[in-house]
Amino acid sequence: MNKELSPALKQLGQAIAKHPNPVRVAFCGFDLWLDVLGSGRIGSRGFKRGGELATGDEEKDTLVVPVMVVGDSIVVNFDPTLPPNAFRLAP
Repeated sequence: MNKELSPALKQLGQAIAKHPNPVRVAFCGFDLWLDVLGSGRIGSRGFKRGGELATGDEEKDTLVVPVMVVGDSIVVNFDPTLPPNAFRLAP
């Protein structure tokens, strides 16, 4: 996808890259969340109870829930308490 990235989306990417700890969650205001969803950089990753990443080797009856992620495992969430283009990162 060759879509131009919004300034807020660029800032989010830079903040993730510069964060002193590995980022596990990006909480986004609504407009930024929409930008992330439409960026072409979003994927899905399976999570098990306890927030563990699924490996694909789980037993048949293990509940695995697909969650939106960027990169390998940075969960992307909408946070209605944030301004539209704001974000908050959590390790």
